[in-house]
Amino acid sequence: MTLREFVLGDIPAIAAIRNASIRISPDFYSMTVDRFRFDFYDEDVPMTSRIMIAEEDGRTLGFYHLYTDENQLARGRVNLDAIHVHPDARGKGAGAALLESACDTAKGWKGGYVSTAIPEGDTGSLAFLERHGFSIARIFFKMRLSELKAAPEPVIPEGLHLRPYTPGSDEDAFVQVFNTCFEGHWDFTPLTPQEAAAWNRRPSFNPKGCFLLFDGPRLIGFTTILFDPERAAQTGEAVARIFEMGVLPEYRRRGLGYQLLLVGVRYARERGFQAIDLVTDSQNAPAVEMYEKLGFQDKRASLVLHRSL
Repeated sequence: MTLREFVLGDIPAIAAIRNASIRISPDFYSMTVDRFRFDFYDEDVPMTSRIMIAEEDGRTLGFYHLYTDENQLARGRVNLDAIHVHPDARGKGAGAALLESACDTAKGWKGGYVSTAIPEGDTGSLAFLERHGFSIARIFFKMRLSELKAAPEPVIPEGLHLRPYTPGSDEDAFVQVFNTCFEGHWDFTPLTPQEAAAWNRRPSFNPKGCFLLFDGPRLIGFTTILFDPERAAQTGEAVARIFEMGVLPEYRRRGLGYQLLLVGVRYARERGFQAIDLVTDSQNAPAVEMYEKLGFQDKRASLVLHRSL
């Protein structure tokens, strides 16, 4: 078995490995070659990235995708975005070799720790990662609201106004407010304008589903709802997702976050979606309470694991 650098011709093989190595579930759907190309390559985002392939006798056994950028690296963070070994190739040491290669690469980048995430029920991956020096650093909840019709209409307070995101003019204000809203959150690294632009090129992004809240000319909050038609076609579920939502600190405790949540639910309801998902930090008790108040349930957990370098 040998490890080598990824080349474009590997995309079909690694897409097949990923799809074979994880069962289809509410948190996963199969990956197409085009989707892999979109995920791995966005040349406008300055990113340090490495994809390594494990192979034996010309057969691709597995791969990993490791990345970081200057903002994250300044805080010591390197992300293990994916590591998969084909089920038929497990037990031969490919996973261990790939993981150690990823950690060695992260050390070479002067990273302080490697971060990765898995579903709580993936006991095999958890045991594997723990054997190799990873430990659980945080738990996030994936929650779902299925009764969209029962949600009340949003009420935007007098003096404030809401409008959709305008590509080409709102990027700078959005980045500034986004970073202010999430400053101090666990493991947060600031969003860059290049990353924001890349987010807007996602197949699931529609600017009409990104709502900005203003106090006069000042942007004070936002919520973004994503919908992935490819996932809907594969899972048979038309489920939207609240990707991000925030309110500036000085405007909090006025119920504005709850109203922005209702804006997202209304958007999903008006477009005929069956449900809406979101992910929240399990230790953010006020947010969890707000979501539960509206009827979000199914607190499936995602484990974030770190390994110090």
